[in-house]
Amino acid sequence: MPKGAGRQGSVLAITLASVVGLGIAYPLLTYQATALGASAQAVTLLLALDTAVILLAAPLAGRLSDHIGRKPVILAGLACGITAYLVMAHAGSLSWLYLSRALAGLSLTATSVLQAYVADRTEPQERALAMSKINGCFGLAFVVGPLVLWATVPFAEPFAALAPGWFSEFSLASYAAVASALIAFGLAAGLLQSDLPSAQRRVTHAAAPLRQIASLLGTRRILLPLAVLVLVIFVHEGAIAVFGLWAIATQASEMDQVAALFAITGGGAFAAPLLFRFARGQLRMEREFVGFGIAAIALGLVALVIAGQSPLHAHWLLGAAMSALGLGVVLVLSSVQGLISCAAPASAQGAMLGIG
Repeated sequence: MPKGAGRQGSVLAITLASVVGLGIAYPLLTYQATALGASAQAVTLLLALDTAVILLAAPLAGRLSDHIGRKPVILAGLACGITAYLVMAHAGSLSWLYLSRALAGLSLTATSVLQAYVADRTEPQERALAMSKINGCFGLAFVVGPLVLWATVPFAEPFAALAPGWFSEFSLASYAAVASALIAFGLAAGLLQSDLPSAQRRVTHAAAPLRQIASLLGTRRILLPLAVLVLVIFVHEGAIAVFGLWAIATQASEMDQVAALFAITGGGAFAAPLLFRFARGQLRMEREFVGFGIAAIALGLVALVIAGQSPLHAHWLLGAAMSALGLGVVLVLSSVQGLISCAAPASAQGAMLGIG
């Protein structure tokens, strides 16, 4: 329906604007952390910190949105994103950089609640496709974000010279992330509906009790997809860590080269919604696409191993590996979220999608 399409378009615009900052920050973080004296292990922890935070915070944010509605929780998450990139722009030590990444993890709770917002307004058979569009925004953000970073590189030092001691060579790119987060907050404040659909509004103040959520987690329909998802996230975070360590070890790699490789990764993830749309009606999408996603991840891991043994072709192989991993993760993530959303009652959509 056109009306639903319009709502989804608003959510996609908000999601894209909110995660472009990640596309800017990830290629930048390795260099900023190294400049602040970080070891390879500290960089690895830094790259994984936002994911660790969202794994803990997203279920709580989702459950809160089941009680008070989606919009306030989404706005709170987006406000954390603005703060995260402001802290990153002026981080003078690793401690401040860690704080920035923790706040960025809190900001990503907005994405899981946006998924619940869409699930409230989407028919069950369309949910995997809807989730793939939201997750595909992460892929597009990893194309747009690195391009923004690349565009700021020539102006980074002149910008830092405007106020030495206050700005650094990393501040301009961080402010670009702040601008994107501000746009996301403004779009959410202006475009999202404050109320839930009538069927959901009846349960807004009677969200599923914790006992019911625990019971749902014990069912085969949810437990098995979640187990697959945890494994996939673990593999993906490991690949991102390897990528960061490679950037440190390869001294010849400039920031714009690393940004280009992240953009290739995003391109792979952005292809997932196109595959969902193409296959709609031809497959039982969720189950088949979990298998396709796992196969793409396996190919990516093989390419990653080969890249480590072929220095001459490492850039191309890393690009292929990260692109396949991006595609596979979005296929699995979207399929599992669709399965979980269909299995969960309306009163537990936020909590269950936060867990997933």
